[in-house]
Amino acid sequence: MRKTIITAYAISILMLVLSIVYFNLDNSNAIKTFSVDNYKEYIENETNNIFTHEINNQTEARNIAEDLFVKIYGEDVLKEKPFNVSYDRKADTWLITGTFHGNKNAVGGVANLIVTSNGEVKAIWHEK
Repeated sequence: MRKTIITAYAISILMLVLSIVYFNLDNSNAIKTFSVDNYKEYIENETNNIFTHEINNQTEARNIAEDLFVKIYGEDVLKEKPFNVSYDRKADTWLITGTFHGNKNAVGGVANLIVTSNGEVKAIWHEK
């Protein structure tokens, strides 16, 4: 009986350790970084006056981008999911981009959004 309890306890600890390691290695929710300075061309050419609400995390950034993309480009833009989120801490600004699912010889592009954490859309465009 005692061996069974010890074995069950050891298996439980092993499962706990493995799950902690697994979730710590899963970086799919890690926020990528970017520099808003690399996108000055898009920001300078932007003429919209779009404001959204304050953005506190990558989920909110992704949801705002999805809503704007659908309003501007239509439901087909959802084929570009997952939307990738990057953050420029210095500028307190988010970059959200679609995912291109074509092969290397395919033509096309993805939707892009640059928005500050206070909700000011700096640029929104779709590559062709």
